[in-house]
Amino acid sequence: LRDPWIRQQFDWALLAAGCLLSVGLFTTSERWGEPPLGEALEGFKSQNAISVTLAILGCYLIGIYLSGGGSARWRRAAPPGLLFMTIGAAVSRGRGGMLAGLAGLAYIIWRRGMSARVVGPIVATATALAASYFFLPAFREEFQKTLWSDPEVMTQYQSGIVGIDDGARIYTWAHEAPKMLNDVFLGTGF
Repeated sequence: LRDPWIRQQFDWALLAAGCLLSVGLFTTSERWGEPPLGEALEGFKSQNAISVTLAILGCYLIGIYLSGGGSARWRRAAPPGLLFMTIGAAVSRGRGGMLAGLAGLAYIIWRRGMSARVVGPIVATATALAASYFFLPAFREEFQKTLWSDPEVMTQYQSGIVGIDDGARIYTWAHEAPKMLNDVFLGTGF
């Protein structure tokens, strides 16, 4: 990616990829109703992975934008594309994307400092997420499930740390880790 023309095309490709991932999230069956029983877990896992991918990609693109990268046309197209990506991640029902996005934005603030140039995209993202909370029931449900979990569910599934739902990850890791002894390289049961 040393050639400036190829670098510009790469920036466009990343922006297009993020928008296409968002379109995919808007068109998944879970968005429009409950998935068939056999597809429920697979759909959740793919949507969660896509929301994390969108968050990482979005933070990278915000970093390019804030550092003055990209062509003038790309810099005009990036804000609406990033907004579309944020809304796509918000409808995904993937809490991993929320965490990845917050971590990425915190890194950008830490790395670039709190300047006027950094505050604009952060405020735009926060505004889009606040609007998502009020207008997208799926986002509101996942947000509330994470921060205000049902204590009975957390006890039943042995999940949560300090009252915040971790999706039973620590319990799952503790349960699956011994299986690595059977197959050190690939593991089993995943």
